[in-house]
Amino acid sequence: MKNSLFYRILLSYTPIFFVIISVLIVIFYVKINHESQNQINRTNELLAQHISRNIDSSLQLTEYVILNELLTDEKIKLFYDAKQEIEPFLAYQISRKLSDMSNMFPYLNDVYVYNKTTNEVITKNTVFEKSQFLDRPFIESVLNRPSPYRWSAPRAYKEFQDVNATSVVTIAQKVPLSLKDQGIIVANVRTSNIIHMIEEATDSKISHVQLLDADNRPFSDQNTAFLSADSVHKEKSAYTGWVTATGLKDTATMHFLSIFSDVWTIIGMITIVIGIGWLTYVTHRNYKPVQTIIEKIDSYSLQLNKKAAHKKGPQEFNFIMSALDKLIEQSNNYEKQHKEDLIYRRKLFFRELVDGTRAVSETYWRSEMEQLELPSDYFSLTVVIVELDKYAEYIKTYSHRDQQLFKYVLNNVIGEISAEAPVYVWSEWREANQLCSICIMKDQRRETQDLLYGIYNALRAWVEENLQFTVSVGIGSEVNNASELTGSFEKAHEALAYKSSLGSNRIIGHWDIQTAPKEDMYPFMQMTKALTQQFKLGEDWQSRLAEIFARMKENLISKDEVQNILSYLVFHVQKELQKLEETSPGLDLAGTIAAINECIEKMDTVAEIEGPLTALFEQLSMRISSWRDDQSNYSLIVKIKEYITLHHANKELSLQHLSDEFGLSPRYVSKLFKDTFGEKFVDYLTAVRMEQAKLLLLQSSSSVQDIADKVGYANAISFIRTFKRIVGQTPGEFRKADSQE
Repeated sequence: MKNSLFYRILLSYTPIFFVIISVLIVIFYVKINHESQNQINRTNELLAQHISRNIDSSLQLTEYVILNELLTDEKIKLFYDAKQEIEPFLAYQISRKLSDMSNMFPYLNDVYVYNKTTNEVITKNTVFEKSQFLDRPFIESVLNRPSPYRWSAPRAYKEFQDVNATSVVTIAQKVPLSLKDQGIIVANVRTSNIIHMIEEATDSKISHVQLLDADNRPFSDQNTAFLSADSVHKEKSAYTGWVTATGLKDTATMHFLSIFSDVWTIIGMITIVIGIGWLTYVTHRNYKPVQTIIEKIDSYSLQLNKKAAHKKGPQEFNFIMSALDKLIEQSNNYEKQHKEDLIYRRKLFFRELVDGTRAVSETYWRSEMEQLELPSDYFSLTVVIVELDKYAEYIKTYSHRDQQLFKYVLNNVIGEISAEAPVYVWSEWREANQLCSICIMKDQRRETQDLLYGIYNALRAWVEENLQFTVSVGIGSEVNNASELTGSFEKAHEALAYKSSLGSNRIIGHWDIQTAPKEDMYPFMQMTKALTQQFKLGEDWQSRLAEIFARMKENLISKDEVQNILSYLVFHVQKELQKLEETSPGLDLAGTIAAINECIEKMDTVAEIEGPLTALFEQLSMRISSWRDDQSNYSLIVKIKEYITLHHANKELSLQHLSDEFGLSPRYVSKLFKDTFGEKFVDYLTAVRMEQAKLLLLQSSSSVQDIADKVGYANAISFIRTFKRIVGQTPGEFRKADSQE
C-alpha cells in the first residue's frame, strides 16, 4: 500500500517537472540567441558609426586645412589673379607650398591648383598647360558642374605618362568662393590610405569592414562576400555620401561560443538529473508522515476488524477522510463561534466605553482592542452618532428584514468612505435608530473636526441620494484618552437633541450648540397658558400656536425641551377641557388628546410636527365648537362673553350686573357660564383682566395704579396681589423682566 501511494505521488510530479524544465531550457536558448543577435547588430552598428566618423573627421580636417592654407596664401592669390603666364620663380614657390601641404598629411597623394584664365596647372612637381595635363578630364567635369563638388568616388590619377596610376578620392573647390570662378583647387587622397586607416581601427580577425561609394561600389575588390549577409550594418555618411558596411566573422570566437552553448546544454541535462533525484528525495521525506498515519490507521482497523487489514485501493483512506471531515467541521464551528463571540465582545466593550459603566485605563484599552482585533494606537478619539430621521415612519414603511439590511449598508458605507482617510471608524448600533461610532485618529491632525465633518457629510449625502430616508449626524468632542469617551458621547447625543429646532438631514457638531444662545423656557410657559385660555374660549388660538412654533424654530431648543413645552400645553388644555367633560358627559375628547400625545412622543423636528399637531388641535376645537353649537344657550353665553371682553374695565362688572344687563338671575348666569366654558365667571373675568394688564405693562409707560384702574381694579394692592397669583410675578417684576430681554 505504501509503495503504491509513494509512486503515485512521485509520478504525478515528474511530468510537470519535465515540462517546466523543458520550457525553461527552450526559453533560455531562445533568449540567449535573441540577445546575442541583438548584441551583434549593436556591435556592427557602433563599429560602422565609429569608422564613418573617423573617415569624415579626417577628410574634413584635410579639406579645411588645405583650403584655409591655399586660399589665404598671397602667392596663390597672385596665381589666380594672373592674366598671363606666371613667372617661373612664383610657380616654383607655389609648387613648394603644395609639396609642403602633401607632406603635412601622409595619406594625401597630391594637391594641384588650376588657373582658368591662363589654363595653367601647378602641382607639387611642376607646371603644366591644361592641354598637356593628364587629369584634364576631371578639371573639366568640375568646371561644368553647377553645384559644389564634394568628395569623389575612387578614381585613377597620375601626373606623368610613365608613372602608374594611383586610386584616389578627390575634393575640388572653385576659386574664389563666388559666382565668378577663376580656377579650382584639387586635393587627392589615396584610397589605400583610407583602407589602411580602417584596418588600423578594426580587428580583421573578428570583423568585416568595407567602404562603398555613393553608388554602392566597394573601394576594394577584396572581402565583399559578407555584404549580402543579414547581420551586416551599413552606415551612410552625410558628409561624403559613402557607406560603411560592417559584419562579424565566423571565427574561433564564435566557435568558442558554440562550445560554450554545448557546455550549458550538458549542465542543463545534469540539472534535470539532479532535479529528479531531489524530487524523489523530497517526495519520500514528505511521504513519511502520511505513511506513519496510514500505518496507525491500519493497526487500529486491524484491532477493530481483522478483515480491514486486507482492504486495498481507495478504501484505505475512508477512516482518515472521515476524521478529517470531523476535524474540519469542528474547526469551522469553532471559527463561527469565535466570530460571534468577537462581535458580542465588541458590542459589550463599545457600550462600556460610551456609557462609562467601567473605568477604562490605557492598559485595559490596549489589551481589549488587541483581543478584539481593532487598532489600539491612537492620537485622539471622537464619538459620532448617526440617527435615522423619522424613525416611526421608517419602521412602519420597511419590514424587519429591510431594516436590518439598511443598517448593514450604512455600517459598510461608513467603512468605505473612511477607508482612505487617516482615521479608523469603529461603528456599532447602540440604539435601534442610532449608529454610534468611535473615530480613532491615527496621527496628529489639526483638522480633525473638518475631516470628520467631510466623512459624515459624504455619508449623509449618499443616504439622501441612494435610499428613501435621511439621517442626521451628531459629532462629539475630541478627547485624548479612552476614559473620556463618555464625555464625547454625551456631547454628540446633546448635539442630536437639538435636531428638533435645527432640522434633520444635517450634521450637528458639538461646537454648533456650544456657541448658540439657549432659549429661556419661561416665555413659552406663559404663551401656553394664554393659548389654553384662547382655545377654551374658542378665540384665535391658531395664531398663538403658530407663534409658539415660530419661536421654537428661531431659537436653539432641544427635543426634550420641545416635547416638554408641547406636553405642558396639552396638560393645561386637557385640564381645562376636563371641566367641560365633567359638566357634559356626552363630550368625549380622550381619543383626540391621546392622538396629540402620540404625535408629540414620535416627533422628530419642530417643522415636521407643526402641521400634524395643528390639525389635531383643529379637530379638537371643531368637536368642542360642534358640541357648543348643539347647546340651546350657547348664543346667549357667547354674547355674555363678548360683553365681558368689552367692559372688563368696569369696576361694577359682576354676576348681578350681568343678570341686570341680560335679564337673567345671577345663579343661572353662573351655572350657564360654568357649563359652557368649564370655569367660574370670576375666574374668566380675572383671566381677561390679567391679559389686558400684561399688554398695558409691555406697551405703555403707565403706572401700576393707572393700569389697575384701566382693567377694573379700584385698589392697586388688590390688583398686584391678583397679578402675582396668576402670572407668578408682580407687575413691576414682569415689566422689568421684559425690558431686560
